Amino acid sequence: MKTLYLFITLFLCLYCVQAQTRHEHYMISGTVKVVITNDTIIPDNAVVELEQIRQITELDSMGFFQFKGIKPGTYKLKVHGYSSTTTDTMFVLKATSITVLNLLVVSNCEVNEEKAKQDLTENKPRLLISGGITPIVYSKQYAFEKKYGVKYFDFGCSAPATECILSYNQYVFEYLDTKYGKKWRQEVRNDVVGL
Repeated sequence: MKTLYLFITLFLCLYCVQAQTRHEHYMISGTVKVVITNDTIIPDNAVVELEQIRQITELDSMGFFQFKGIKPGTYKLKVHGYSSTTTDTMFVLKATSITVLNLLVVSNCEVNEEKAKQDLTENKPRLLISGGITPIVYSKQYAFEKKYGVKYFDFGCSAPATECILSYNQYVFEYLDTKYGKKWRQEVRNDVVGL
């Protein structure tokens, strides 16, 4: 009888261990940093998606992300919202959590200081705005554009990285300061990025 009891106990223990192994869940965590020209920054508006299970998480103020309860398998992480292109990273999760997955995203700056220099050379400078779904137009903005030879440009809800816009606008600000002094700053729209 003791042998039977020992055999049943051993069988149940093995079954429980096997069941736990089959249903084990793990964690994936790490950081996201963005390279813009020569700088590495923590993004302020990016999200990370674990594509296969359609789970999305926001980054904290240090660029940290975390997914819990993940089964072993092959996954694709996507970083959204910091570049005009989506960054994908494939990895395999085996029988352990991944806690130091550090992603480095190269930002595709369609606007930056170099683009500002080119626009000024072509006499087409802009002041960039990162608005919402519906662009806002102010009645005095056209008089400002004509007076200072610069156009407002609103990216709407699909703007490039804030740092890229700042790099562009800062160069245009310096140009306007040199040409017109600080007077233009009192007349400019207050939603121009960087003011």
